[in-house]
Amino acid sequence: MPCDIMKACGMQQCIGDKGTYVSAKEQVIVGSHVDDLLGNAATDAQLEQAERSVEGRVELDKRGKPSKMMALEPSAKNNLRPDAGVR
Repeated sequence: MPCDIMKACGMQQCIGDKGTYVSAKEQVIVGSHVDDLLGNAATDAQLEQAERSVEGRVELDKRGKPSKMMALEPSAKNNLRPDAGVR
């Protein structure tokens, strides 16, 4: 089901990680696990647009920005290419 929702939002599933979706057009990367989503985008506006797209299909319980992910502190600096590993 998450796959159908994310595809309906214009995202593509990554080849190497079935729980990761990207939108090269919107420069958004979303990781999913069970019923959790974690998004990353080049700008807040792009991330908010992706949230609105998902919210049009399911109810989101937004909990704000994570302070830690697997004991790593998230950083605004990254070298992620939104189109890497896309089918």
